Amino acid sequence: MSIRLALGWLWILGTGACSLSVEVDVRDVEVTQRGVHFDALPASLPGIVLSTTQSFEITPATAAWAKDLNANVRAMKVRLHAAQGVSNLDFIRFALVTMSSAAGSPAGVEIMHFERSAETPSGPDLECALSQPIDVTQAWSGERVRIDVTVAGVLPAQAWAVDVSLHLCGGISYRS
Repeated sequence: MSIRLALGWLWILGTGACSLSVEVDVRDVEVTQRGVHFDALPASLPGIVLSTTQSFEITPATAAWAKDLNANVRAMKVRLHAAQGVSNLDFIRFALVTMSSAAGSPAGVEIMHFERSAETPSGPDLECALSQPIDVTQAWSGERVRIDVTVAGVLPAQAWAVDVSLHLCGGISYRS
């Protein structure tokens, strides 16, 4: 069931005079931030393993499905996709993605921990499916959701960007 359909049913049923209790399982919601930009490597540092971090915030409109309802939200998978300036992400040896409720809050919840191995396929995507979904309800239900993306490796000499996709699941419940 789509989130819009589920929320529509909640609204329709919630306008009646009787008591209402609805629970909806949300199996896979993909939230993608396009074009997370990383600066070019200084010309004096080619071939050196470096790390860099970029952050972005998810807008309240994107996170609305879990804001005002009694919801639990879990991260299931994170994918980084080469978007601009590079055709593959083979240069990334390590990636860490965390989620927190706002800038300046304590350390976020780790939702991706990637270390390149000999078996890691070459290509434009790095994907980390979690063996058990991670509860991110507290971070997701904050007024602002901050995502920090840290990568390390022999980084490109040109500016580049990735699309960051979060796959989330959860449950929504409503009682009147």
